[in-house]
Amino acid sequence: MSAVFWISSFAALALGDVSRAPDRVLAIVGMRTALTALGMGFCLLIHLLLRRLHHRSFRYRVIALVLVAPLCAELFAWANYFGMKVAFGVPVHVPAVDLSSVISAVMQFTWLFLAWAGFYFALYYSAEAEAKERRAGELRALAQQAQLQALAYQINPHFLFNSLNAVSALMLDGRIADAEQIVTRLGRFLRHTLALDPASAITLGQEVAIQREYLAIEQQRFPDLAAEFHIPDALANARLPALSLQPLVENAVKHGVARSAPPTWIRIAASVGGEQLEVAVENGGGAQAQGMAEPEGGGVGLANVRERLARHFGERGRLAVGSLEDGSFRAVISLPLSIPS
Repeated sequence: MSAVFWISSFAALALGDVSRAPDRVLAIVGMRTALTALGMGFCLLIHLLLRRLHHRSFRYRVIALVLVAPLCAELFAWANYFGMKVAFGVPVHVPAVDLSSVISAVMQFTWLFLAWAGFYFALYYSAEAEAKERRAGELRALAQQAQLQALAYQINPHFLFNSLNAVSALMLDGRIADAEQIVTRLGRFLRHTLALDPASAITLGQEVAIQREYLAIEQQRFPDLAAEFHIPDALANARLPALSLQPLVENAVKHGVARSAPPTWIRIAASVGGEQLEVAVENGGGAQAQGMAEPEGGGVGLANVRERLARHFGERGRLAVGSLEDGSFRAVISLPLSIPS
């Protein structure tokens, strides 16, 4: 900005001076070049001063500018006055200085410097506002990621608690081999899930594979539990937030399968509705009652799923739950369909 400002000033003043004394072109252009460099140097000093005062209030910086800009303008005006006298070949006698010409030059270049300062402040605060907005955006993104991680970390302890309870129950029943098998599968399941970034997206195929591992563990507790998966090949690479289905499957086991007479079942199915990917988790049993899969204390997992979908997709991320006419329970997540090419 300073370069454009001073080069424009140089061109306008030099053109006017040359038209007045065409026989002094080299001297005038040379002197104007030196004066332009001097003016840019003064602007650089003002810039460095204001940068050192960036932590001070706006009023403090304006006061500093009001004090410094006229001083620079006066020094530049004197340099311009004497320099152009020399360029035009006019003898200079300090005692005979024309005060009216000096005052006129000082006023002229004071306004020139103040105009430059105005442009400087306008661009400076525009850049500062943009930087603050960018930092605010980064902070919002970090806060959102932290919230997503916090929501995901609420899921993992819940599942671990249930699994360890299952191991304890099997050991109390004397089913040591089954307990050991659960521990082995639990280790494999945790190795897969703990490596996931809770704020990342994975494919539907990967998510379903994780739920297969989980249900294999639960089938040790509930031998009559049947697990069904209906995932079209075309949707296997669809993207969704990691562990989106985990709370729904846990909910189906804890509040549906565990409270129903065998045989029980859980079905995971995916389909497309418009531009939305819809993944349903259904559960039922021999004595499944209406609403049994969402009791008074079972809303934490469902609330987490709703919150994560809202954080990722806004209004396009939804969770719908409810009982069906046959007494089974159904939870459906809906999110924008995304299949990388």
